Amino acid sequence: MAVADDDLEDFGLEDFGPEDDFGLGDDDFSLKETFGLADRLPPVRLPPEPELAAMSRATPLLGRARGLVDWLAPGRGISGQLELTVQDTIAAAHALGIQVPGKADRGPEPLPGMPEPAAITSMRDVPELADVWDIAIDAGFLDLDLNGNRAEPGVDLALWPDGTDEEVLEVWSTTLPTVINRLADDAEFDDRVGGLLDFGGAGWALMVLLYLARGQGLLVREASELIREIATDELAPGQAEEEWQAWTGAHGDPGEYLLGMLRELNAVSLPDQAPDEADEEGPVALLTPLGAWAMRELLVEDDVEIPLLPPSDQLTAADLLAAAGDLGEEEFEAELAAWLELRAPDVAAIELLAAATDGDAAERLLAVAAVQKLGAAAEPAWRDALARAELRPYAKIFLTEIAGGEPGVTVLPGLEPEAADIAWMLTDTLAAASGDPDELQEQMRDAIPAGQEQQAFDAIAVSPHPDAAAVLTLIGKHHPDKQIAKAGRRSAHRASSRPKG
Repeated sequence: MAVADDDLEDFGLEDFGPEDDFGLGDDDFSLKETFGLADRLPPVRLPPEPELAAMSRATPLLGRARGLVDWLAPGRGISGQLELTVQDTIAAAHALGIQVPGKADRGPEPLPGMPEPAAITSMRDVPELADVWDIAIDAGFLDLDLNGNRAEPGVDLALWPDGTDEEVLEVWSTTLPTVINRLADDAEFDDRVGGLLDFGGAGWALMVLLYLARGQGLLVREASELIREIATDELAPGQAEEEWQAWTGAHGDPGEYLLGMLRELNAVSLPDQAPDEADEEGPVALLTPLGAWAMRELLVEDDVEIPLLPPSDQLTAADLLAAAGDLGEEEFEAELAAWLELRAPDVAAIELLAAATDGDAAERLLAVAAVQKLGAAAEPAWRDALARAELRPYAKIFLTEIAGGEPGVTVLPGLEPEAADIAWMLTDTLAAASGDPDELQEQMRDAIPAGQEQQAFDAIAVSPHPDAAAVLTLIGKHHPDKQIAKAGRRSAHRASSRPKG
């Protein structure tokens, strides 16, 4: 599911404005500080370097930049604006398959008596070629002799795509900021329309949001709305609308344009065809593994801790459960599926239940749910779990299920539920939600029948569960019903006063 309208503020991107400096060349620039990012972000899994390098070598935009330099004869002359001459602009565009605008594309008809403007007056009149030209320069494929007004092959031309994996990734990561800042650069070269719009930082805001939402993706229309909000932040509503319409009329939607450039760089993936608007909210943009790698590198440089998940075959059950707290639900399910695929079901059950014994309540519930999905293959592991106090309640339930019985109804010899079992599972459930008072209350309503709170609290108070006192204390502190809160506090005192061991 993509990030929706109301979720943008959740990513902390609503409080920055055009006064922020977004130049990566500035030593004071920090993505972490600019966007108010936490000191630690969820772990991420990235492909090995050879796979990332292969994605870099397959980048269409760098391929076109390389093609432009290959087309240029060494020492070709350039204009005083440090760009191709009009004649070479047309020739290079044709060579690269870039459409050259005709006179009809230059705007309204001239006034009577006025000369008809030329279709091409500079390379900037062919924006797609101008983009490729700038990419070639920033990638190091093309050098400009400022004194002799000549263009020469750059020193890094040999590094892509034929360099080492490290070299091609370095070329790619050097190019990324150029693409991210395209809107601001385009506005600088074209002040004929939308001259009051400030696109500074729009590309970086988009990339940070894509990184934070990488498991869900971002609606393309959300990207456009984000960019519009940034570009018009300091304009009056009427003025903002006028400037925005002028820009989009001349250049198209800036969100779609920037995402299209990022797709050409293999930093973002977009669907080839827009979905049916009647059924969907619109196309969704996703950060590619290459884009995620580059953003992680930048964020780590800004002192943001982002752990790397090891390959699934090296991931222990304890590692998997520990990562769940940082991963979204869909990401964790994907990690779990990949982890299970590499292990025999009976072995996976043993490893998960062993980790559940040592884990906290939330990790234990995740492990138990995962082993339940393994069905009868997990029976030996559940049999062994009967000897562990942390797992015995769950083992009784799922062994009953495997035997064809119905937990809570069917009583099998040796698997009879006890009050201590129920108290342990109830404490696990509440402890897993205890970080959120609202979630804690919801879990209480679901797990404890109305009017039986005191009996449940009494059972928890005498349970050996290590979280018993903490759960009861939170209930006593946050429950809106004063009587239930009071009962929770009394039971919390009993639990904390109980002799240890």
